[in-house]
Amino acid sequence: MEDLNFNKVSTNGTLDQGSTWSISLEMDRSGFLPVVAVWAEDSSGQFLENIFVPTKIALPEEEGDLNDVKLMPFEASTLPTWSTRTKDHMPNYAEETPRTHFIINTKLRPATSLVIRVEVKNKDLLSRISYFVYPITAVRFVLPGGIADRYLKFVYLDIWWLSK
Repeated sequence: MEDLNFNKVSTNGTLDQGSTWSISLEMDRSGFLPVVAVWAEDSSGQFLENIFVPTKIALPEEEGDLNDVKLMPFEASTLPTWSTRTKDHMPNYAEETPRTHFIINTKLRPATSLVIRVEVKNKDLLSRISYFVYPITAVRFVLPGGIADRYLKFVYLDIWWLSK
């Protein structure tokens, strides 16, 4: 069994209100310099806030080379679903998407049920996943599972609500 090491990423640390959440993304070996955006919407599909949006994207200098990359500015058009749903196109993470597994520690201000959405670009392939988060009491949430498109095979998502 392989040991997994996760990079830790923090976003939305300046929010003075809200709950602390931890979202882990486990990358399959087929993920190659992924570009990821994670955001929250309310249960009616209205944008709430960005959870993870990188400032940069990594592009290989030569096809297939993970070690020799150039960093380019992230452009919203890279992730078309996120760019049409967000109300805030500003990145909230100063680097490119981590190339391996990572955990996002963030703050959210959910008032009702919410949806955590993830869009991933891997080479020319775009994938999306949605996790519906339902309150079962005022301070606990349940995750019944995600709905992913058929191409999302290289990212596995776990979400933990940590505190109110």
